[in-house]
Formats: sequence, C-alpha cells, structure tokens
Amino acid sequence: MPRKLWIVIGVVLVMAAVIAVSVGWMAHARSQSDVAEAKWQAAEAEMESIRRQILQYCLEHDFEYPSGLADLTPDYLPVLPQDPFTGQPYWYVPSESGFALTCLGADGTAGGQDIPDRDIIFDEKGKRP
Repeated sequence: MPRKLWIVIGVVLVMAAVIAVSVGWMAHARSQSDVAEAKWQAAEAEMESIRRQILQYCLEHDFEYPSGLADLTPDYLPVLPQDPFTGQPYWYVPSESGFALTCLGADGTAGGQDIPDRDIIFDEKGKRP
C-alpha cells in the first residue's frame, strides 16, 4: 500500500478513537448526573415520609416535636434515615413552632438552583419551594 494511504488510515483510526473516548466520557458524565438526580428524588420522597412521622410523633407527645430524628426510631421509623449524598442523617432542627428537615443536595452546600444541587427543605407544612 502507498505510504499516503497508511497515513490516512492512521488519521482516521486516531479520529475514531478520539470520538469513541469522547462519546464514552459524555455517557459517563450523563449517567453520573442521572445517579445524582435519582438520589435527589429519593431524598425528597424519604423526607416527606420523615415529615409525616415527625407530625405523628408530635400528635402523640402533647404537640412536642422530637428533639432529634433518633427519637423517631424504632416506634415511628424502623431505622434512622440517611441523606443519600452524605450517608449521614438528614439535618433536623426543631423549634417551638415547627421544624426544618434539610438535605443540601449533591453539592453539599446551602443554595443551589438546579436538581441535584438544589436544597430540599421540609417543615411542618410540607416542602418549601
């Protein structure tokens, strides 16, 4: 085969490899994003369930909120729920007039505009916007 043909074949093979790596990288990044979004949705659903159990506890304890989420186990929750992003318990802050139950999202910091970085906050009335 002529030398030019080998060069063309080599360039085409390198380009194909670059495209394959790029497509693979984009697919990996997208799947990571999908996993983070699924964790965010799971946290949101779990926190709604926790909120209901906090309210049930409150009704059964002279309208006192639990001092911590551990007060809900095992009578209201079989196990202490964990934030899927941190592996730690959700952040729970009771007050005399209510409570706040928070997950900081995938970025682990307050704020965040888009899922999965957007904070999830529930209080006695439901999910905060």
